[in-house]
Amino acid sequence: MGLCCCTGMRVGSVGGGMKKEDLLWLSAHTNYSEKEIYQLYKGFQQDFPGGGIFRRQFERFFMGTNDLQNQRGKKMSNLVFKTLDTDNNGYLDFREFLLGVDLVGARTPEEKLIWAFKMYDIDNSGIIDRSEMENVMKSIYSMLAAVSEAPPDDPKKRANAIFSEIDINDDGGLSQEEFLKGCLKDDELMKLLEQLFNVLTTTME
Repeated sequence: MGLCCCTGMRVGSVGGGMKKEDLLWLSAHTNYSEKEIYQLYKGFQQDFPGGGIFRRQFERFFMGTNDLQNQRGKKMSNLVFKTLDTDNNGYLDFREFLLGVDLVGARTPEEKLIWAFKMYDIDNSGIIDRSEMENVMKSIYSMLAAVSEAPPDDPKKRANAIFSEIDINDDGGLSQEEFLKGCLKDDELMKLLEQLFNVLTTTME
């Protein structure tokens, strides 16, 4: 995608139709600065004036010079759309797109867990409650389903089991550290995430 290299950003009323609160949320939930997000947004507007990027367009970011490399595009695209296109409209708006790019950049199982935690830590408090934990686990299961590795059990049950085991003080919330600790102790879950990692990295070679 050809990105516009803007040099500045208007504070308060962000130019180009992007709300300041959206800019702040994305800055808190991805690895991009506000200036980088604004630059990416301007480029996204130029390249996709309709406001969204379709699956086939997203695949092209990862296409290579042979069939094996081209499988990468399909797997990466499937991972992102399965995880983020929850309304099944077939395309990603800018917020979903940027989260998708951040997800693809999360290479290890631990990084993908952190990505899922940050995505559902809606208020950026560093704490998720039980219902948010269920959403995190659904997101992880969606990642696994994208590479045909989804567990047969209910993600809500797994989320609640991990939550109950880790929330020993019964304060109704888990920090990122506690969340990681609980997931890392789940041998089956980590094995599945390792398989996800292996499938994706194999297609990137």
